[in-house]
Amino acid sequence: MTNAINYVNCMLIDFASENDLELYLRCREEIMTPESYSRLAAAGLERQIVSKVWSKVQFRISTVFEYSSKEAFEECRAIFG
Repeated sequence: MTNAINYVNCMLIDFASENDLELYLRCREEIMTPESYSRLAAAGLERQIVSKVWSKVQFRISTVFEYSSKEAFEECRAIFG
């Protein structure tokens, strides 16, 4: 298998309201610029998926980061830091 993903990080983020969740997503769009994605890709980020988790009792998103290696994860973590 070529281009296999070797390292995955998944985060679940809960919000007090739908408005808080939407505000987070808007702010995230401003922070995650094409330049940010270019730096992360160069460090080894293969893919990122942000999804709303639909529920009637909570407001949650799931974010999955897929890296080419553990070293790539560590390099990207430093960029996020």
